[in-house]
Amino acid sequence: VEEATSTDDARLASYLTNLSNALRIRFERTGVPADLDGAGDASRRALDSCAADDPRRAVMLSHRGLYLFDGYRHTGSLDRLNEAVATCQQAVDAPQDETGRAECLMNLGMCLTARFELTGDPADGDAAVKVTGQALLATGPADGNHARYLYSHSTALLLRGERTGSLADTGAAVDNGQQALDVTRPGELMRAMLTSHVGLALLRRYGLTGASADLHEAVDLGYRSVDEAAADDPFRALCLTNLSCALLRRFERDGAMADLNAAVDEAREAVVVMADADPMRPRCLGNAANALQARFSRLGARDDLDGAIAASRLAVAACPADDVNRSSYQNSLANGLQLRFRQSAEVADLNESLDFRDRKSTRLNSSH
Repeated sequence: VEEATSTDDARLASYLTNLSNALRIRFERTGVPADLDGAGDASRRALDSCAADDPRRAVMLSHRGLYLFDGYRHTGSLDRLNEAVATCQQAVDAPQDETGRAECLMNLGMCLTARFELTGDPADGDAAVKVTGQALLATGPADGNHARYLYSHSTALLLRGERTGSLADTGAAVDNGQQALDVTRPGELMRAMLTSHVGLALLRRYGLTGASADLHEAVDLGYRSVDEAAADDPFRALCLTNLSCALLRRFERDGAMADLNAAVDEAREAVVVMADADPMRPRCLGNAANALQARFSRLGARDDLDGAIAASRLAVAACPADDVNRSSYQNSLANGLQLRFRQSAEVADLNESLDFRDRKSTRLNSSH
């Protein structure tokens, strides 16, 4: 691409943006750091070659924000995520046509949703719902990215619903996610991710209403998403984790050991598949710990308890200090250690569990 252009070619900025996007997509599939570095270099050069009043600059800023967001997903760096949010906001504020603005709003919403999930700031959650809703309103079913707009709005609604307990948000997340799935053909790149997302939304709604139909459909969609996800699909680990969560909830409801064993198996595979630096890795590990501890409680096998403790320990280690979910992983680890102390009377386990309790108590007191 670059050999066919020169720095004074008016098309250079577009070529470089396309190159950056292609490298980002390949990085998502292969995880080769050189591709992400190349994407960043190309997006920077695209902006450098684009005049400040160029109407294409907004989209290029937004794609630069996506590169930064991929960097966050690769490293878990909150600074990188903050930079992605700021860059995507610049894109939204820049002059552009309505079609370009919708894409910029969607990308900003995705970054805000990720930051809300990490830090729990309600302002980010509300802003994510707002801008993804604006993006959806600015487009229609004929838009080639309609499924992505629906998905981004559904994701923002689902996370806010989870944090606030809002059935309205959760129900709207189910509806928007299902619409996105309905317009996505089997075999498309987004298909497995969307299938898993709708299953997760149904599982969240089940948690609020207790409707068994939602729970069973969540399990069915979970299995379908895993079948649809290719071995190199960057979302395969989350498909496995979401399926494991649904199976564990159904075991809690019905008591079928087949569901519990499958929940453990899917959770373990998710941990193997998930990249070490992925911000979602603590969630995969935490779910594996929950499934193993549930099986220990049912069967009493020491290997399951040891595995649950090991997974919780890794979840805590992988979780940033400012992640709102960190305390739940620490609590799970403390519970596992206390269970093992009751079995083996190892004082070290008891002391470590009490240390986590003390730290949590100190944080709670300091926050009031």
